[in-house]
Amino acid sequence: MLNKYLLESDLHNDLRKFLDSYNFMLAQLDPKRRVSIYQDTELLAQLHHSLNIEKYGQRTFRQRLLAVAPTNLVIEFAKSRNMCGSGDDVETDEFRNRLALFARGNNDDTRNFVKIFDYPEYLIPNEDDKSVIPNQVINPHENPFKQLKDYQAEVVFAALEKIEIPNSKFLIHMPTGAGKTRVAMEIITHFLNKKKDRQVIWLADRVELCEQAMETFLDVWSHLGRRKIMVYRMWGNADIPSQITGSGFVVAMYQKIRDYVNNGRIIIKGDVVVPDEAHSAIAPTHSGIIEELKDIHKKQTRIVGLTATPGRGSGDIDDNGKLARFFGKNVIKIKTGESGVIEFLQRKRILAKCIRKPLNTNMRYTFSEQEWRQIDKSFEREFPNGNLEKIANDEKRNMKMLLKLLEVVKECNHILVFCGSKFQSKLLSGIMTVSGYSSAYVDGSSPKGYRKDVVNKFRNGQVQIVFNYGVFTAGFDAPKIDAIVIARPTTSIVLYGQMIGRGMRGPDIGGTEKFQLIDVVDDILSEYRGLENVYEYFSEYWEAT
Repeated sequence: MLNKYLLESDLHNDLRKFLDSYNFMLAQLDPKRRVSIYQDTELLAQLHHSLNIEKYGQRTFRQRLLAVAPTNLVIEFAKSRNMCGSGDDVETDEFRNRLALFARGNNDDTRNFVKIFDYPEYLIPNEDDKSVIPNQVINPHENPFKQLKDYQAEVVFAALEKIEIPNSKFLIHMPTGAGKTRVAMEIITHFLNKKKDRQVIWLADRVELCEQAMETFLDVWSHLGRRKIMVYRMWGNADIPSQITGSGFVVAMYQKIRDYVNNGRIIIKGDVVVPDEAHSAIAPTHSGIIEELKDIHKKQTRIVGLTATPGRGSGDIDDNGKLARFFGKNVIKIKTGESGVIEFLQRKRILAKCIRKPLNTNMRYTFSEQEWRQIDKSFEREFPNGNLEKIANDEKRNMKMLLKLLEVVKECNHILVFCGSKFQSKLLSGIMTVSGYSSAYVDGSSPKGYRKDVVNKFRNGQVQIVFNYGVFTAGFDAPKIDAIVIARPTTSIVLYGQMIGRGMRGPDIGGTEKFQLIDVVDDILSEYRGLENVYEYFSEYWEAT
């Protein structure tokens, strides 16, 4: 790897936030270790590589590496790119900078870079990152189609009765892994088939949710749709016309469509508006744009919410009531008879059985009553970033996490870790990588192409463990997850349920029979409150095991 040719001072500077923590961890893992990490150039280079995986797609990062590359390797790489020059040429910054000007992808330039400079093959993306198509017409076809499960069909039939009532509101409540998005797209397809010139607007607050929605709709419509229809993407760099007419399906990020509507850049009204992750629909920024998208003249707009957690939390009485009223206190659920829905779906092998193995850190963090009140006032009922980072970045706590992870990787093949900070995510991923395990980290600032590639490699087993911060709580589907590690504390029942849900896909839908849930339990206290309610609220998930 070219990283080993960087100056030691540059390696220290690039890794300065992590080195003291790594020194502490390595000393705990190997008390006989005598070499400080600051003097271990080989290890520094490995860490520099593992903590900068997403940067290999950046021209400036590659230029920095090629600037210190041995001449013979530079010549070999230049020949592979048909850029042969004299010995003097390859020593110049100008030549090496030009040599770095290639697009990272599933292509010859990337493969040669990896091979010649001795990088692991996981640096080669599984597929090129393609730009999002702004809109397109899709035609139905008659290929074989996977039928709905009985419980899904019952939800669809119940919803189809309600959705034809003008100005109706209702909420579809199905656990993560039960097929909410697929069910919703069947409902939407039937609605669009029934009359021409209907428009449906799907709203989400994350790219992954938008992509999942569009992919599922395209699949369902191509089998069940009765005519051509326009689909519109409204997230990322995609754009849509200033006015939408005729039959159409729009998937939009809240922020983007709100900006377009507020600035008068688009005229759009929906016959149906679907807030995904509908427990957030009552947030002022979300509820406002939902109202803006209703057709108040025709008075036909239906609001159909989707959620796995139809509330703000077990104790949030006011907001729970507000959410229920927003959807007219009208909810469609899976009919299970006398059993709970989780047990019902586990018996059907739709959901995996959850084997909970709490990691009690025995570490105490005390928040003041004022801090707790600040948490209560926040819409998501979540720790402010400052409090969360204080806990997540604790060296001793992360050491306990590391020891546990080194046990889990021997038992499980697809491990998803939810971290409390970017620092914790990169720290733990780095040390797992240098410990010999295929690891990656992702956060909200990671490039889209890199994030997609990590997910692909995680799904096919090239990456065993993924650390993430602030992503993958929704819109993320990796069927074979056999361990979920919740390394971040939370007071949000919604968030906790979303994290558990990533491992819930059962064997009948391509998932696992069971999965381990390792939630890190700290002693987080104030004068009047603890976190036990969060864990106990979801006890149904693991009581059925």
